Amino acid sequence: MFDTPAPTTADRMLAAQQHAADQFGLRATRRRVWGYRGRTLSSAAGPHWLRVVCAEAGTEGGTLWNGPSTSRTLPASVPRPDLFRIRD
Repeated sequence: MFDTPAPTTADRMLAAQQHAADQFGLRATRRRVWGYRGRTLSSAAGPHWLRVVCAEAGTEGGTLWNGPSTSRTLPASVPRPDLFRIRD
């Protein structure tokens, strides 16, 4: 995983994570896992794993954006967490 991003990015992503947790009725806990350049932020949230992705307008899309949803097409023998819900 990656280092904590610049304070402005970290603050924005932490606020987005809190907003997402509120939307799903979850509470983000434990250690935070930062993605490349602070574009993703993940952590445990109750019985779930909460992942927030953020990109500048016009740059969303591709593997970073849709990897979790497309992972549903992998064979069941490939270990991965179940995708609970997506919200854009």
